Amino acid sequence: MNLKTLKPYLSGLLSSLLFGCVSSQSLQMHELLNYRANTPQIVFMDFKITKSGTDGEKVTLHNAILGTGELRPMAVQPATPVQIKAVLKGTTGQVLGEWLLEHPLYRQFEVMNQNGTPERRELDMKEGIASLRFQQNELQKNLELYRIDENKKSTKIFNVLLKP
Repeated sequence: MNLKTLKPYLSGLLSSLLFGCVSSQSLQMHELLNYRANTPQIVFMDFKITKSGTDGEKVTLHNAILGTGELRPMAVQPATPVQIKAVLKGTTGQVLGEWLLEHPLYRQFEVMNQNGTPERRELDMKEGIASLRFQQNELQKNLELYRIDENKKSTKIFNVLLKP
């Protein structure tokens, strides 16, 4: 075996050692669709989340694309008790951004009950997509996803290594 054939195995082993049992994926920013050097760009990411076992989920990076422009701030708080927290970290470990997302497996909707008053009901999904967008810059090193449960307990569920 040569180094070229061992590379995928070594990469997986290194990810396991660095991040424990959390799934991890590398992303080459310059290989994304619409990449333009020295141009302000927005990163759009979609994560596929699938129910796994009784209390867990499997996360994969489903789609990533770049768009030209500057991101406008949007502050939308998810209404569900179970959420996804995305934390963008820089090259020295500093937090560059944090976002709370609705967990796609625990969506809620509003219906009218028999008395004519609105109430929230939860859908129990087996699979869903969580979407995130952020401004791209050269200081970004990784994006971590955490599951925040009803008791505000945080569990790391995914990591994306961002490479220039």
